[in-house]
Formats: sequence, structure tokens, C-alpha cells
Amino acid sequence: MTFNHFDQLLGQRLLQNKQIDPENLDRALAIQREQPETALGEILIRMSVLTQEALTLAFLQLYAQVNANDFRRIRWARGVGRAKLPPGTVRPTA
Repeated sequence: MTFNHFDQLLGQRLLQNKQIDPENLDRALAIQREQPETALGEILIRMSVLTQEALTLAFLQLYAQVNANDFRRIRWARGVGRAKLPPGTVRPTA
């Protein structure tokens, strides 16, 4: 996953959570185009449109989403095929 792809996922997650509005995301992405070494979350925090706590929540949700997707693709060592969650397993929500 590239940095730009992650920023796209993060921006989508923040919009879904209604933690930022589309105008602020567009402004932050414009700043990031001028400063490509600066992370999107850092820009949004500097703009005072996002808190560190809200950013952390979005990161945790993305982490859970990615791990849930990866878990479905795992192949067991015995070659059983696609992994399945054991009965009663709580699925992560994102």
C-alpha cells in the first residue's frame, strides 16, 4: 500500500466518521501536494480541523479493516484453503 493510497483510505474514513468535511479534506490534500513529505493526518491536525484522538480512532478502524480483510485471505499451513473464523468469534467492526 502506497502512502497516497493510505491517505485516500484515511480521508474516506474521516469523511465516513463525519470527523472532517469534504472542503477541509480538499484543502489538506492541496497542502499535501505542496508538501508531499507531510502526512495527511498531521496537516489536518495543524489546520485545527481534527484532533489527535479522532485521528487515532480512524487509524484503529483502518487497522481493523485491513486485518479483517487479510485474515480472510490467509491460507492455513495444512493447505486447507481460505481461513474461516472459528464459531463464536467476534468480527471487528469498521
